[in-house]
Amino acid sequence: MRNQIFIHLNGKNYLERIKPTLVGPLIFASFVIAIGYLGTESLWTVLAGLALFAFYLTERLRWGRIYITEISELPGGKLKITYLDKNQTKEYVGDKKSFRLQRNSVWYKLKADKEEYLVFKDEEKGFTLKQYALGDWENEKINELMKEWEPEISRTELTAV
Repeated sequence: MRNQIFIHLNGKNYLERIKPTLVGPLIFASFVIAIGYLGTESLWTVLAGLALFAFYLTERLRWGRIYITEISELPGGKLKITYLDKNQTKEYVGDKKSFRLQRNSVWYKLKADKEEYLVFKDEEKGFTLKQYALGDWENEKINELMKEWEPEISRTELTAV
């Protein structure tokens, strides 16, 4: 597969990536504040709700910082990853054979609402990039990339044996 484009997405700006993911945590924190305050009339429940929302906000800001817009194969066995670091476009080129793709999920989320992410690791140079499931990177896009990447992994394992 020469010069194949594995993934190509339009790059959303940092705020566009973060905003939709904050709706659920904002509603949840509002319920914690409203129900907790109505039940106890304590200011501590308001502070607990605000602390909960602050946690979600910092989590989403960190997750949305990196946004991969393109992964493509270059001649000579190289792989190019174009990504946004907040709103700044960056590129990384490395040897395709040294790249590992791993699918993980956030350890502290329940199974019902687990948050998945991909880890791109260049084992030769020590470069690591995490892409969380937000923006256009939903679980379907992660599955699509994993299917596209899988045959490459299987072929190299078969030729090594």
